Amino acid sequence: MKKNMLTIVAIALSLMNLILTAVIMLSVVSSAKATNALVSNIASIIDLELENDTSKNKVSISDMDVVTFDKSLQINLKGSGDGKDHYAVIDQISLYLIKTEDDYKTISESMKNADTKSGYESTIDEIVSNQFSQYTKEEVQNNREAIKAAVLKAIQEKFGTQTMAEIAFKNLRLQ
Repeated sequence: MKKNMLTIVAIALSLMNLILTAVIMLSVVSSAKATNALVSNIASIIDLELENDTSKNKVSISDMDVVTFDKSLQINLKGSGDGKDHYAVIDQISLYLIKTEDDYKTISESMKNADTKSGYESTIDEIVSNQFSQYTKEEVQNNREAIKAAVLKAIQEKFGTQTMAEIAFKNLRLQ
């Protein structure tokens, strides 16, 4: 009789275990589905932002005009702790303008006009100097593209336009 009672208790406990396992699985699966949907939505939003950024920056070279500033620029760099003064030398700054932008004509004429070009050149020189002076010699060597992007963004913000598409530095030398 004791064996039958033990068998019945074991079967009852097994059934209770099976029922609790089913309840847990149902609750875990539903929350996992909700989490999966949330992660999928976030991933799709991130992908959309990346696609928008890359498509915005793709401008054909035929849709660009270049304005060059020939003044040589020497910039003191942030100290690297080696006791030496380091600086960057840029022989020429070229700014690429998008011809299809609404304010292209105004900005282009102002930058190319001999009377106002020096004002633009001074402003751009100051922005370039401020951006470069935040970095050490090693950081400039390793992060040239990031620095160019930061300079371009600062110029776009200063002039309040997206007409500037790219910036190039001729003969960037570090000493």
